[in-house]
Amino acid sequence: MAHSQLTSDGTFTKDPLRAKLSYSVMLLVRGRMPSVFTVQLAQALTIATRYSVVRQQGLGPADAFATEGSILHYKHQHFRLLSLIAKTYAMFFGSRVCDEQYNKLREMQSKNDHSLLPAVHALTAGMKAYVTSEAADGAEDARKLCGGHGYMSISGLPDIVGALVGGATFEGENYVLWQQLGRHLLKQLDRLQDGEPIEPHVQYLTDIEDPNLPCCASATQFLDPKVQLAIYRDRAHRMVVKAHSAIRASSKLPADAWNEHMMLLISASRAHIEYFILKSFTDFISSLSDSTCNYLRIVLNRMRSLYALSTIINPRTVDAVSFIETADERSPYFTSQQLDTIRHLVNGLLDQLLPEAVALTDAWDFSDASLCSALGMYDGNVYENIMRWVEQLPINQKAWQNAGVQQGWKKWVDPILKREAKL
Repeated sequence: MAHSQLTSDGTFTKDPLRAKLSYSVMLLVRGRMPSVFTVQLAQALTIATRYSVVRQQGLGPADAFATEGSILHYKHQHFRLLSLIAKTYAMFFGSRVCDEQYNKLREMQSKNDHSLLPAVHALTAGMKAYVTSEAADGAEDARKLCGGHGYMSISGLPDIVGALVGGATFEGENYVLWQQLGRHLLKQLDRLQDGEPIEPHVQYLTDIEDPNLPCCASATQFLDPKVQLAIYRDRAHRMVVKAHSAIRASSKLPADAWNEHMMLLISASRAHIEYFILKSFTDFISSLSDSTCNYLRIVLNRMRSLYALSTIINPRTVDAVSFIETADERSPYFTSQQLDTIRHLVNGLLDQLLPEAVALTDAWDFSDASLCSALGMYDGNVYENIMRWVEQLPINQKAWQNAGVQQGWKKWVDPILKREAKL
């Protein structure tokens, strides 16, 4: 409505660029979603981390402990937690760049320059699809990390999970959005082949001649941000070119070729976004001022490395095989020995970051009120808080006469257990 006018005599006029300006409003909502969903995932991980520190269960691997130990000690627990925390940090910095690009678009549009609109549309589509999917899956895993207690409503986790799962659908169903980004990537490769300039965010398509050459890194070289960026850049390049070749060279009708190779195109779009997120994280660390605490810089570098490397070897990674596959009959991008090296480095990063787990989640500065969780309160008194919260429920306020049994038990639960009533 801001781009149209209706006079008192019924004359209707509209801005000739009304469609583009109105489309930007939709991008505003879509562009804000990555940061909002990242914060909600951070809330779930804060709850799961605090609970994992307090919860004691088992005598450790192979019953090695004399007494029960914290579940955070188990590798599967802190691998899932810390890799998700690292991913959340990475998505946070990626969402900041996404916000900056949208603000730049609005500034340019105020001067009737809409040239950035296709790039921002593609970026927000990909970021929205990636972050909402990862946030929903990550929050559900955070709930599982808390065992049965995570299923209780007073853990706060079911509400967070419920709020996140809708993100895969509203403001654009994610698999549709992956295709919108994919279409943009194919158009950019068309332009490159026609000798025309391409947009900065896909400049990596021109930076290397052959992304199929096997990775030559070894040992601690995999901790080098330049090596990590090269791995993700090469993978994105391979996938985009492969999807482009399959669709453009097909003898089928364009719509049929698109449909046949749709999953390949979606994989290419995902690889592009993961490269963008890793680059955003790396660029942020590089931009830190000289006065930044050196240990903070070290921890952030470890987090970046954990995100980059754990994504490669994590069994939950979507389309992880695309890190290894190359075109034609060439050798795989990674050898088995290199993958074992990456696993060894990930284990080392987990050991280094484990003492920082609580601090890394406390850094998000959530209040107890915002988490609304008996498991995730700052004081760490999980079981005391569970009992205190349960005692406040109306059903537990008054004992049933003198029997010492709660009122709700005799009225609702006991008859069902005795088959005197039906659900």
